[in-house]
Amino acid sequence: MTETLYPLGESYLKGLLPSGAVMCLSMPFFAFFSGRGKTAVVAGINIFVCLANIFFNWLLIFGNWGFPKWGIFGAGLATSLSGLLGLLIAAGLYWSFDQRKFPTRRYRKFNLQRIGKLVKFGSPAGLQVLSDVGCFAAILLIVGRLGDTALAACSIGFAVNNLSFMPLMGVADATAILAGQYIGKNELDIAARVPRKAMRIILVYMFFSALLYLLGPEWIARYFSPGDTSGTLDFEEIVRQVRWVLCGAAMWNFADCFKMVFGGMLRGAGDTRAVMLINFFCSWVLTIPGIAILVFGFHPPAALIWFYLVFPASTEAFLIYRRFLSGKWRKIKMIHR
Repeated sequence: MTETLYPLGESYLKGLLPSGAVMCLSMPFFAFFSGRGKTAVVAGINIFVCLANIFFNWLLIFGNWGFPKWGIFGAGLATSLSGLLGLLIAAGLYWSFDQRKFPTRRYRKFNLQRIGKLVKFGSPAGLQVLSDVGCFAAILLIVGRLGDTALAACSIGFAVNNLSFMPLMGVADATAILAGQYIGKNELDIAARVPRKAMRIILVYMFFSALLYLLGPEWIARYFSPGDTSGTLDFEEIVRQVRWVLCGAAMWNFADCFKMVFGGMLRGAGDTRAVMLINFFCSWVLTIPGIAILVFGFHPPAALIWFYLVFPASTEAFLIYRRFLSGKWRKIKMIHR
């Protein structure tokens, strides 16, 4: 299986690479709207981008309407093209904005003080995301040592868990935006209540998500069934492992609620360095070494990896919550009046 996946992954990555640059260029334009609470604009652009991605996939994977039949490379290129389309729309909306209200085009000079603030508060936030993504990539690389069946079960678990993780990211971003706005108004006590209210929303969602994981894991896993079941992998064994993987994911998600929501609150307050350091410790001191010891020392089933992930996730949630309770974020001044 690995010998088959590697060339396909390489081909997909070549088509997907431009999307990384496009995403970086899009973020400042999206931040202009989301930072002011205009998240519907960002959501509308991204929904359009997703629909365009589906259409470009249909054209470039299967070669419809006279386009080349590029297969998996076309899938990656479709993501890059749809992302470029989103960038053009976001940039167009930004440049057409009423300059009497926000005279953005007037400030073109290089301002070292503002650049310094962007680096000071933005770099830790970016490094934290890099750490998270790198940690998950390393997990899959290590789990691959358990065999193709375990790797397939964990990959399905990560894919399915996006149904829970992506809304959680949205709530965390909303928490950061609202907290930042209240802090900008010097209403710190109201800002402190924002993550607690956000937790009520996301815990309800996670409760129903956990019910789905616990009551219908086999039904979910069978959506990933290959069309050709004559391969070397026993898909029924993958389904059995996915059942326990999703049980671990359900527990992990509740810990992630505290981590993401209160972490979003701290990011909105400018306490990005503390969140980054906590994430680095839990990812690269607790998560990766622990999983490496399990895999190389005990060769456990895939589900045990996910149950272990609850420990570093809970630790990170606890540390972030303690940082929030310490009140040190109240002393950070991102804007000097």
